[in-house]
Amino acid sequence: MSITVAAVAFGIATFFSTLVGGYFAIRRKSDLPLFLGFAGGALIGVAFLDLLPGAISINAGSVNYILMSSVIGFMYYHVTQRTLAVHSHNKAIHGGSSPQSQPIMGKIGASGLIMHSFFDGFGIGAGFQVSYSLGLLVALAVVLHDFSDGLNTVTLMLKNNNTTMAARSFLLGDAAAPLIGVVVSFVILTSSVVLSFILAFFAGEFLSIASTDLLPEAHAKEESWRMICLTLIGLAVIFVLTRLT
Repeated sequence: MSITVAAVAFGIATFFSTLVGGYFAIRRKSDLPLFLGFAGGALIGVAFLDLLPGAISINAGSVNYILMSSVIGFMYYHVTQRTLAVHSHNKAIHGGSSPQSQPIMGKIGASGLIMHSFFDGFGIGAGFQVSYSLGLLVALAVVLHDFSDGLNTVTLMLKNNNTTMAARSFLLGDAAAPLIGVVVSFVILTSSVVLSFILAFFAGEFLSIASTDLLPEAHAKEESWRMICLTLIGLAVIFVLTRLT
């Protein structure tokens, strides 16, 4: 089997892996607080154990700038969230929608996950171009990891009062992103410097989503040891998957 065919085949596998994770979350919407805890831990793991190490490894000479890019990503989501919250609060005072209703925040977070999934696919293609064994290892980890991505995408959308139909649309985008990334990796060559800053930006955004959005919301709905354990499990899952590569 050629490296191109193998990479595309695994890209297709990630498509279905993501869909399975997302539809699992949709079917169990009543357990959304538990998914929030798991997703929070998973996003922290992706940021610290996947994106930041990846960014530093391909651009080790610019660690300070990489960390600054991560800070910008963190503040981008935080400022956007707070700005929309103030706007929603003012609308609620004048008879508008509830300040808790911020569907756009779910779309921002889910869009970040879609971009992350795109780079997952890009990594599969790049891995196979280096060696078949490396590509296989990266691909297996991404297939497993994208189940969590699908779950996280749907959780973010539903948590922020988006419709199930909208959640499905973003889930489809997240599922297709790795396959697109695989194809793009065989077409264009991306600068490692630019790629490192993009990865760091999304690391910061994911940290902001987890620490200021998902985890506070999860513990506000259910304060229990079960919630703490699920957060640790989410982190542990990403730890195991990143160690595979």
